[in-house]
Amino acid sequence: MKAKIIITFLFIFSLASMPNVGAANTGNLKDISGHWAEAQIKSAVVKGYVNGYQDGTFKPEAPVSGEEFLAMMVRALKIPTESQLSEESWFSPIYKSAGKSGIYQGDYQKGWDQPLTRGDMALTLERATRQRSFKQLVESSPQSRIQDIDSMHKNMESKQMVYESVRRGLMTGTSSTELSLDSATTRAQAVVVIERVISYNAGESLPIDRHTLEVAEVFWHSTNLFTVWSNFLGIENANKFDTTKLHIETDFFVGDITGLYIIDANDPDSPYWDKIQYPLSELYRNSYKEAYPVEDIKDAYYIVHSISENEIENSQHRAPININIHGVGEDPLTYFNAGDVSAMRERLEKGSFEVKEVLLLRKHTVPKAGEAQHHINGKYFDSKAAVRIYIVPKYNVLVDKITIDVSSTMIGDRKNQRVLNIWPTGIRTLKPNTSDVELYMLEELN
Repeated sequence: MKAKIIITFLFIFSLASMPNVGAANTGNLKDISGHWAEAQIKSAVVKGYVNGYQDGTFKPEAPVSGEEFLAMMVRALKIPTESQLSEESWFSPIYKSAGKSGIYQGDYQKGWDQPLTRGDMALTLERATRQRSFKQLVESSPQSRIQDIDSMHKNMESKQMVYESVRRGLMTGTSSTELSLDSATTRAQAVVVIERVISYNAGESLPIDRHTLEVAEVFWHSTNLFTVWSNFLGIENANKFDTTKLHIETDFFVGDITGLYIIDANDPDSPYWDKIQYPLSELYRNSYKEAYPVEDIKDAYYIVHSISENEIENSQHRAPININIHGVGEDPLTYFNAGDVSAMRERLEKGSFEVKEVLLLRKHTVPKAGEAQHHINGKYFDSKAAVRIYIVPKYNVLVDKITIDVSSTMIGDRKNQRVLNIWPTGIRTLKPNTSDVELYMLEELN
């Protein structure tokens, strides 16, 4: 008898805590006028998957709980639910239907009555649109890539699901550099993203914040390569980036590559400029002819990486840990060593370029006392502050294969681990577009 009383009390309490989902009457919602999500809230109320409270408010800035959000999603997607049994709460049929449909799979670990985090919200958004995403990618891709697309959609880890939610335009960051995945989701935010889910599943293309997408990819697997360089690498290959190989252990170094970042030289708002560490005005490319100012290089990408501190205490050895990137084809250095610059030029005009690493030197105008006076054409450089960066032209790149290795080289101790090795078939979409600057880069880098 006592158990029945408790169950009945919980059932009544749950009903009382839910918004009124009766007849849609947006005119009675007295606290949404002028709100940034007013239009979406009105649309949601008309569609009937959410409504205001009995006091006539919607409380758009109030946090939404996990059960409230899932209930909205089930109703918005018109997922069939069973009738509520007498001993069940109002939420039980919702929970069962969400599980059967696949949009919920054991998420919301903080508790059903707790504010839903943006990170948990992203998981439901991804599952609710996965079928449409798969169909869209298959329709727009060559037959040779469909197997990779299918693989990408199976057994997604949660970090990838966050990335996918951003890539589909369902979710944006709180800024161009912040996802704020641990922040609580408001009722207004919940309605807005559910409206996007409905639009996406109906075939609409949603706007995507490119910088937020870069941040989401770095959150997923420590690189933004597949976002910025998507025309070469292909998004379906992104889950082939083996993050386990970013950890490296030798006798002299134990640590990680903490990030591999690609920066568009023409994009002043890239979220990863700080990874270069120094202003471009202080960096010059080491060259056999002259010191070429890095800030003069346009229509190119910079690729840099960051590493953790050496975990070996009191290590007296400098163990360089590097990322090595290789493209396909004969190395233009072969032509250069043979003195055949015309062959290099012809190769570039056909649209081919070998990805090469270059050493950038940091400028200082006055050498320090006792320091070797390293200079090129009268410009002095701090050779100890050299920055290793890959410079890759945007155009004239014909990529059949991309290989990325992490390596640590010491005398008697060499370790090399392959992070990525793909043949991205069918994605060579850029047309050759030569320029004197790019030809100069080819000659200089080799």
